Amino acid sequence: MIGFLGDLQGNQGTDWELLGGFTAFAVIEIFIGIILSKKMPGKKFKKAFGWFVLIMGFYIIVKEIFIQQEEVITMEKNQAEEYCVVTSDVELGETFWNNQYNANTTSWDLGQVSPPIKDYVDQLTNKDLRILIPGCGNSYEADYLLQKGFTNITLIDIAPTLVRQLQQKFINNLNIKIIQTDFFTHDGEYDLILEQTFFCAINPLQRKDYVVKMKAILATNGKLVGVLFDKEFEQQGPPFGGCQWQYTPLFENDFNLKTFEPCHNSFAKRQGTELFINLVKK
Repeated sequence: MIGFLGDLQGNQGTDWELLGGFTAFAVIEIFIGIILSKKMPGKKFKKAFGWFVLIMGFYIIVKEIFIQQEEVITMEKNQAEEYCVVTSDVELGETFWNNQYNANTTSWDLGQVSPPIKDYVDQLTNKDLRILIPGCGNSYEADYLLQKGFTNITLIDIAPTLVRQLQQKFINNLNIKIIQTDFFTHDGEYDLILEQTFFCAINPLQRKDYVVKMKAILATNGKLVGVLFDKEFEQQGPPFGGCQWQYTPLFENDFNLKTFEPCHNSFAKRQGTELFINLVKK
């Protein structure tokens, strides 16, 4: 009773289901005890009642421990999800991105191939993989793929200015195609899709659509490989951040999460802020 009153005064949550069930059980036991006390010798009755109290006490302790653990896990998850919420009221279409490239305001551009993606590409042996880089930007990854001898690379971006620059850059290379289009309307089939600052560039409300589209254009056992930001940004995006608590539920129903962990080989300025993903289409 003292503990119960303490919970009320301290504004602690009360498990009324447990309390009600225990009270009802106790009342029933009282009546059973009265009946048994008339039929059972006093010593045996006291021993049986002692065991009953011990078992009930053990049950309550164990149940409370599990309840507290569940509450802590739920609280931590809610805090993480609240921290990771990202929204945008910016229209991130062709005009927006074309203006960014015309003004050269893509501040997250690394100026080189992302180290985690470079290391992944280095261990690939099939040079004829159908590879897509969506929202390709300046596409340093494409340069590296060509350097390593890959023969079937597709780049897509929504910004006409950027696409013209890339088409001119790779004008005589038959191993690469550059397409100006919206990723969400693109049709094709690929063995490997490289994710490098595309997920963080789209409106966060489109992230579920991103997953659906990725699965749709990947071949059987196709892979989505790359990096995601594991941080929030002070200013409104793009880029938009997030965290693993938020990302995992988006992907786990459509992909086997072969690797989904903090990067150990990020670009120096991004150390501790990236997750490496290697997701296999289900």
